[in-house]
Amino acid sequence: MRVRNSSHSYGAVTITLHWLGAVSIIIMLASGLMMFLAPNHAAYLPWVQFHKSVGITILLVLAARIIWHFVARQPAKLSDNHALNRLASVVHTALLVLIASQFVTGPVDVWSGGFSLRVFNWFTVPALTGTAFRGQHDAVGDLHGYVGLTIGTLVALHLAGVVKHAVIDRDNTLARMLGMAQDPASL
Repeated sequence: MRVRNSSHSYGAVTITLHWLGAVSIIIMLASGLMMFLAPNHAAYLPWVQFHKSVGITILLVLAARIIWHFVARQPAKLSDNHALNRLASVVHTALLVLIASQFVTGPVDVWSGGFSLRVFNWFTVPALTGTAFRGQHDAVGDLHGYVGLTIGTLVALHLAGVVKHAVIDRDNTLARMLGMAQDPASL
């Protein structure tokens, strides 16, 4: 398997960053949901600490994924349907932009509440915003939550596209992202 993308297939960097990012996003969505569903403050606190710690830990992986997406050559589209290709591009770009925004709104939400970010008791990131956002704590938290719900919706659309490609189109899309596609350039 190539390290970089070719005109026909995804390379090892894209595939690895995609799947690390996918697992990370699922963990973040699940832990965010668990925070929301917590019946009381005592049940909420472990989930919020886990969510914050994982969020900071995966920051570099997802930042690399976002940067790589925009700088790496993208394989050719498998479909000639311009509308569906455009929809896929919009969903992918929206996912990346919204994920990037979570790395701003999440910490600002914590810091605007007067807290520092403690990461698995390994280290602490002090409040970098000072008192600048203290009055906006609830609004920033709501924005972070709504963006998370939007990401969840876009992930569902993305998965629907995967199913469409695999079941209806029976094309090479999923095989390319699993690293199992044959690249005509390598034959």
